[in-house]
Amino acid sequence: MDFYSDDSDGINPEFLKGTNMSVKKEKEIFKFNQSVLCINDMETDECIGRFFLDVKQLTASAVISYLNEVSSSASPDAIIYASDYNDRMFYENLVKISYELKERGFNTPFIIVRNDADKEFKKKILQFGADDCIDTNFNPEKLNYWIDFLRLFK
Repeated sequence: MDFYSDDSDGINPEFLKGTNMSVKKEKEIFKFNQSVLCINDMETDECIGRFFLDVKQLTASAVISYLNEVSSSASPDAIIYASDYNDRMFYENLVKISYELKERGFNTPFIIVRNDADKEFKKKILQFGADDCIDTNFNPEKLNYWIDFLRLFK
């Protein structure tokens, strides 16, 4: 009996029978067919964009440059800005990206993802130009539908 299985799963589960070890397979992530620009200023490196097929992970300043170069027909379906910060630089980036979206006539939803967003924070980011603020414990399918909804009414 071989330690490794013939398929791409790695360790052969038959090899571990009779031991207290087991093979843990990673849960498959369903990906939605949306084009997303992802800005990640969070402590974790895991991007929200992992739920989407077409993802560009950029810094906030690179998003602004990207929006200057791309046509409105090639604009992303959403910009998702995940941040743990609540500082001046965060708000400057928020305003710059919002301004660029409006200036170029894009109907791209701009969504902030944050761990501890209270009502005051949500109110402030909406005033600064974001379209919504969601918690990091979101349902990916609902986010996909929410992006579609925001695009219709933006």
